[in-house]
Amino acid sequence: MKRFLLVGLGSIGQRHARLLRQILGDQVALSCWRQRKLNVIIDDQLSATFDRSPEEHYGIRSLPSLEEALQEPDLDGVFVTNPIADHMAIALAAARHGKHIFIEKPLASSWQGVAELDHLVRERGLVCTVAYMLRFHPAMRTIRALLQAGRLGRLVAANFHFGESLPYMHPYEDYRQGHMARRDQGGGVIFCLSHEIDSALWLLGKPASVCAVGGHLSQLQLAGVEDTASLLFAVPQTDGRTIPVHVHLNFLQRPAQRFMTIIGEKGWLHWDYFANAVDVYDGETRQNERVSFADFQRNDMFLDELNNFLAALDGKETLVTPLQAGMDVLAVCLAAHQALQSGQVEKVV
Repeated sequence: MKRFLLVGLGSIGQRHARLLRQILGDQVALSCWRQRKLNVIIDDQLSATFDRSPEEHYGIRSLPSLEEALQEPDLDGVFVTNPIADHMAIALAAARHGKHIFIEKPLASSWQGVAELDHLVRERGLVCTVAYMLRFHPAMRTIRALLQAGRLGRLVAANFHFGESLPYMHPYEDYRQGHMARRDQGGGVIFCLSHEIDSALWLLGKPASVCAVGGHLSQLQLAGVEDTASLLFAVPQTDGRTIPVHVHLNFLQRPAQRFMTIIGEKGWLHWDYFANAVDVYDGETRQNERVSFADFQRNDMFLDELNNFLAALDGKETLVTPLQAGMDVLAVCLAAHQALQSGQVEKVV
């Protein structure tokens, strides 16, 4: 029997509850602690009903305080699925109680508490993952394998793009009240759409510096956060070169658009997320190879991510996205925010 605490039961918290039931069946016991306590059930397609509580719907035991929840006997782990600005407080509390941790992305919205969490995870041998589920997409894994095999030759540039209309991301709620629209909850495109930043780091490496242009450029009603950001990373390569990597993020596009292009001396590839295909162009033969992922289901990423976490708890696998990966993305996000404010090139720590 596995026992997990869910801190937050919004759309992603409920998705994890469903998947834990799917994977473990009656061999999992779920408890929760949450603050807003909204009576809304949100399914995989983000459709919502308001006729009952998530606790009742998913069979989750609600506890009155975080401290009481963390003192539950035989608790295997804590899922941190509340607003970004509160991630670190919950993760630290869990680590201090010696609990394994699954943290939704991004890791945090500042460095406060991160060093202590890193120390506790290392000292106590805790499993701690940060949920960048795109690493489990079969297209991403295919691209990573192609790059590692040198299919494109020496890399020279890359472009990552994700734009989606914020009012339609969570259609069951007023976007102005959601965490993505509010600075006090860690909102804005740089933090909330940081999957593309993690993808760039996973495929190409951590940048040494970043410059940024953007801000609150639209008429969206936001509370102190950016709706648009174009980031340019300087990414060192093992041969001493530095390549430019562009990441564009926005809260505006409808329909959504998500793609990446990576260019090398021998060819280039392009992934269209919504077309479920990677095109690989050979510069010498001028031939195009298309790798289709037509059978891919979005929920599969979350399922594989959870299976990796559960296997790591049992010592059977290493984490695909360990705490250090989340710390690297946070370093880039914070440097990007600084670059937006300063208008200067900022170093990534």
